[in-house]
Amino acid sequence: YAAFAGASLAERRLALLPPYTFQALLRAEAHRREPALAFLEQSAALAAGFKLDSLALWGPVS
Repeated sequence: YAAFAGASLAERRLALLPPYTFQALLRAEAHRREPALAFLEQSAALAAGFKLDSLALWGPVS
């Protein structure tokens, strides 16, 4: 296990994945697609206002 864990953690560090970085996923559900996408787009716009170099935003996907 120790060898696997060490290799896995090394891969995660190179890929900038947790536990070496933080990630968040914002998900929305609605009866109609448009309100959910509008919410996600507004959320992305608000997050972009933080202007952090380390913050990567991916837009809404469906």
